[in-house]
Amino acid sequence: MKIFVGVHLLIGCLKQTRIRLHWTSDFRVNLIADSISRNRIFELRSCFHVINNNEIPVNNKDKFIKVRLHYDSFLKHCKTLPKDTNLSIDEQVIQF
Repeated sequence: MKIFVGVHLLIGCLKQTRIRLHWTSDFRVNLIADSISRNRIFELRSCFHVINNNEIPVNNKDKFIKVRLHYDSFLKHCKTLPKDTNLSIDEQVIQF
């Protein structure tokens, strides 16, 4: 499961148009292709559920509901991290 989640995080960062491209010879990403086979990741994706789909309300409008609980927990943890007080602003970022 660690490899499955890690590969999905990496795929999300790379922004290919199709997931299958990471295993092709032209667009191969060795870190992904050597970790898990294409067929295995699609098999796991079809079976992996974060919440029970039968418990989703019929009138639900939240498209993010399946991962909302984990996202909120992650965001809460990120907000507890210490913030730097001495920041430098580059003149390329903000026009003067």
